Amino acid sequence: MDDRLRAIRARLVEQMRTLTDEVSHGLDTLSSEEDRHHIADLEDLAGDSGADSVLFEQFRSSGVTLEQIQRALERIEEGSYDRCEECEGEIGEARLTALPFATHCIGCKRKLESASG
Repeated sequence: MDDRLRAIRARLVEQMRTLTDEVSHGLDTLSSEEDRHHIADLEDLAGDSGADSVLFEQFRSSGVTLEQIQRALERIEEGSYDRCEECEGEIGEARLTALPFATHCIGCKRKLESASG
């Protein structure tokens, strides 16, 4: 593994650690809020449900990102990290710098998005 991939791997591992910590902290916050709900009245609970839905959406988004990071780390180990999963061409340094867990080159990503949208 070359120095560039080692640096990318380290960045991905750090990003994974940060997201995991954020999710853990969010779960701790949610748990402590649930304890407070036992003594809250129904009006307060209704107001809290919006905040909970935002928190759950953040968890879902973090989970998706964690899966993408894990897949990128696997691709580094496999030696296919900078290859497009669609056309097998190079993804491109600029794209990987901006989105280190990208799995498609920009051309294939655009085609996939236009086909699904």
